[in-house]
Amino acid sequence: MRAWFAEAGFSEIGYDTWDSGSLPALGAVRYDGPLEPLELGERWFTFRR
Repeated sequence: MRAWFAEAGFSEIGYDTWDSGSLPALGAVRYDGPLEPLELGERWFTFRR
């Protein structure tokens, strides 16, 4: 997953795990690629319960 973000133009800000590298983990990324307009009604992601 981290490699996919890097390939898509994101820079990793931070990444940490709760113990010796196993799940769960938490990370933060920042998009550094070219700006692209968001079309009206277009979604980048959806939250699910």
